[in-house]
Amino acid sequence: MTAPIWLTAADVEPIAERLRGLHWMASEEVLTGVSSAGDGNLNLVLRVSAGSRSAILKQARPWVEKYPMIAAPVARSAVEASFYRLIHATPMLGAFMPQLLGVDPAWHLLLLEDVGGQADSTALYRRAATDPAARGRLIAFLAGLHALDGSPTAMPDNRAMLVLNHAHIFTLPFAHADQDLAATASLLGDRYLLGAGPLLHGDFFPGAWVYGDDGVKVIDPEFCLFGPPEFDLGVMAAHLIVAGDPTNAPDALSAAYRSAGGGAIDPGLVGRFAGIELWRRLHGVAPLPVKIDDRRKAALTALAAQLIRA
Repeated sequence: MTAPIWLTAADVEPIAERLRGLHWMASEEVLTGVSSAGDGNLNLVLRVSAGSRSAILKQARPWVEKYPMIAAPVARSAVEASFYRLIHATPMLGAFMPQLLGVDPAWHLLLLEDVGGQADSTALYRRAATDPAARGRLIAFLAGLHALDGSPTAMPDNRAMLVLNHAHIFTLPFAHADQDLAATASLLGDRYLLGAGPLLHGDFFPGAWVYGDDGVKVIDPEFCLFGPPEFDLGVMAAHLIVAGDPTNAPDALSAAYRSAGGGAIDPGLVGRFAGIELWRRLHGVAPLPVKIDDRRKAALTALAAQLIRA
């Protein structure tokens, strides 16, 4: 097994050689384009083209793409590959996600179907607020995902990623919060760390939704975990609020989830996780990818605290 080369978009020849060596590209094919494919926070994400064909190439490097000073386990690539395999074993769910075309464990690479160019973040947030058909599909995806018959033994160990995420969701963003709020966030973080419950996407926000020619698709499940379904719903609700939904979005989303065939959930817990997501996006290292002025930030911070304490 060869040691990986940590790629960049400028490494056209090494990428071409690797694609040919893995038989992901024919020996006579020429790599005609390598470019960034979206604003990936965690992984290197490239669109690679050979003539009229294109695909998405992802590499898990031993750091967080957007914050190279933060180390991250490269095993997340194997976890993400397993998520895709599990999803595509269920045709109804597979229709919501790109096809997994290839896995290279040695270089921590995934080759994925290119489902179309992703809009800029601002457009995605506007669309999240105004596209009921896409919203219905996304809720249906979560209901189907959470109903899968799976267990942690069916997936590679993702504990290191879980611990890293926990710190940046439930602990570090609350370093300067009042003691009671931080304590409540810690208790919610304990639920997250348990690893008990159905399979979750783990980062279900507009950056993980791509609008292609055949409707919205779900991408980037590298934060997946087993846990409370309210977590996925809470993350989604938080971003719908940012996109323009009223503050009762957690309750409305919980009702829509049940109508889509989702199992029993606690709307109050959905709201508390929504508050956590809002807070950490306002005060953590992964800010909202849309502009928020000081007045709006203060209002969302107050709402986040209210939701967490509810």
